[in-house]
Amino acid sequence: MLQLLLRLLKMINFIFAFLANVLFSAPSIFLVVACSHLGSFDEVALLGASFAVCAPIQLFFSMQHNVSILSGKISLRDSLRTRFVLIIPFLLFGLVGALLFSSQMVFWFFLYRCAEFLYEPFLCDGIKKGSYRKVFVSTLFRFVLFASIVLVLLYVGAGLNVVLLTVGIVFSLLALRFVSVAFDGDASFEGFVLGGAAFFSSLIVNIPRYFVTGADPSFAAFYSSMLTLVLGGGLLYGAFNNYFFPRFCALGRNGTLIFLNVSAGIFFAGLLVSYLLFSGVVIPKLFLGIFLGDKYLLYSNFVIGFAFFYFVLYFHASLNFLFVFLGLARVYMATLIFYGLCMSSFIFVRIKLYSDDFGHLIWIVFSFGLFYGVCCYLFLMVKLLRGHKE
Repeated sequence: MLQLLLRLLKMINFIFAFLANVLFSAPSIFLVVACSHLGSFDEVALLGASFAVCAPIQLFFSMQHNVSILSGKISLRDSLRTRFVLIIPFLLFGLVGALLFSSQMVFWFFLYRCAEFLYEPFLCDGIKKGSYRKVFVSTLFRFVLFASIVLVLLYVGAGLNVVLLTVGIVFSLLALRFVSVAFDGDASFEGFVLGGAAFFSSLIVNIPRYFVTGADPSFAAFYSSMLTLVLGGGLLYGAFNNYFFPRFCALGRNGTLIFLNVSAGIFFAGLLVSYLLFSGVVIPKLFLGIFLGDKYLLYSNFVIGFAFFYFVLYFHASLNFLFVFLGLARVYMATLIFYGLCMSSFIFVRIKLYSDDFGHLIWIVFSFGLFYGVCCYLFLMVKLLRGHKE
């Protein structure tokens, strides 16, 4: 009876941790879905550009503190102190992005993401300490507040600029409650190598967004929205990894080996399931109708490519945990730079040769990601089998 209760408690804890991670990332998906249904092609494309500019910068300044907190390498106080110091540089990049795209929307998007940037350490620290219910309630409140603001403003006809400005101000005010915690800590910038690796990882994913701006506006909006949904869908595997990785790494080398192989198994199983679900016509159209709206149905044959790419990103995220845990951040960053240069060069040459052909773009990205993932898996497997020590 006692064992049954313990298992039930573990299951409840996992559900709370899973839902907290899901709700933390859900606003990005909700914003894209709402804007795709209620906004114009231009607004959706500009929102995608805001994601493309902000995501790499945010990951660079984050220095992968989420992984470091979960593995016990940095405290909540030190992480928050560091992030408060970096607020001004972070927002300055948002200002530069707004000037480059000649739109205030980019800066307001940065303002909102800055608040999430400050909340993330609290979420990870709560999961690490086992305060699953507390972080779930807190994250649920934030999501409900965000969704309410977005829906009300879009429904009354306010533009996306007004929506992002409002959520940016509201969530920035909510972030002020972390000030007292931050000033008790010490700023630490030793994780910039990890931040650099995360920066290049995000930049690689967003490279196609920079190229696709030359396509038809509706296709550019479709590609950008689908990529945002795929990245936002990372909340599912992010929740899984955030909960299970600390438990696997606590077992030492055997635990990390199990985590690596389980991740590989889920990756290939995901590809199979994606093929079975999205190789037809009905489910891709149903998916687009629900998430993006009927105006994107003509692109339903591309959905399977994004489904495949989703599991590539899952595998890369799992590999990232292991690179960080094993102290191989510099190796990871070097391989990411090489990977990104090769893929962007290939895309650039192909688009120059076939200027109107963007239909193969997602398959190019998937192929490069698959090859890189397999190479990293083999590299880490060899390291772990040889008894690598940090």
